[in-house]
Order: sequence, then C-alpha cells, then structure tokens
Amino acid sequence: VSSDINPSPAAILTGHESEITCLWISAELGLVLSGSDRGFILEHTLTGDILRSFENPSDRATPRTVLPSVD
Repeated sequence: VSSDINPSPAAILTGHESEITCLWISAELGLVLSGSDRGFILEHTLTGDILRSFENPSDRATPRTVLPSVD
C-alpha cells in the first residue's frame, strides 16, 4: 500500500500578533477567517494570501466564533 500523505502545509497564514482563538475554513469558497485574542479578524485565501482584515470593535472581547455573512 502506497502512502501519499504529505505532512507539509499547503499554505502558511500570517498576520496575527497574538493567539488565534477561532477559525472558519471553506474549501468551497476558498476562504479562511481567523480571529485572534483581542486582535483582528483576518480573511485569507486557502493559498495564504491576505484579502482583508476586520478590526475587533472591543478591546476587551476575544472572538470565539467567526462566520461569514452576506449583510
């Protein structure tokens, strides 16, 4: 039996300066959303390109859930 598993990352996502607290991945849309401790919400492509960042409106709140919206 051949084992073709490649343990290397497909992409490295950069941009957070603190611990990532939540993550949403959509292979269908090709997007990754991540939120960090008292930091920004970042939107990346699956290949690692940063598309945009969203400022956390509260300097005390830490995002625990992140979901895209069409609003």
